[in-house]
Amino acid sequence: MRYGAAILVLLTGTLSAFQSAENSETARLTFIVSTTFGEPLERAQVVLTSIGPKQRLTGLSGSKGEVLLERVPFGLYEVEARAPGFEIRREKIGVYQQQLVYRLGLVLGYPHSAKRSQIAGSVSWGSGSKADLWVRLVSVFGGDVIENAVDRTGSFHLIGMAPGRYVLILFDKEKVLATKPVEVLGGSK
Repeated sequence: MRYGAAILVLLTGTLSAFQSAENSETARLTFIVSTTFGEPLERAQVVLTSIGPKQRLTGLSGSKGEVLLERVPFGLYEVEARAPGFEIRREKIGVYQQQLVYRLGLVLGYPHSAKRSQIAGSVSWGSGSKADLWVRLVSVFGGDVIENAVDRTGSFHLIGMAPGRYVLILFDKEKVLATKPVEVLGGSK
């Protein structure tokens, strides 16, 4: 009889722990990361950090700019969104509903780029979709790597590189399409 009571207590404890886990107050958060013009940003990083006991969740956006974080406990958080060539965006949010959508618009540039340069240009490449093209600026001597998508009009904007010699690389998801040496002297280029 003792073993039967022990098994019943064990089962009751397991069941109540399972029910409390099911009823715990968590949320499913969707972050939509875009430019301030509403264009979705692919490969943007979202970091959600709890205020208080430190808990940190991260995710990368897909082609529609969406980052999904599930089972986020209710509470106060700081969210940080970043993408190459854009200023970091930070804000505090309260999570007290089971399903929430946050839109995070990022601004071109870096807040600390007073002595940094920028390159703007446009690309004309066959009849394919320019939305799938990317540009990457890689320092010849190592260090800086800056990357951004080519927009639908074929334009791109790279911000935040230090003066020096670089290689500008045009690529799509499959291969490198073109390279060009670039020297950044300072100021805007």
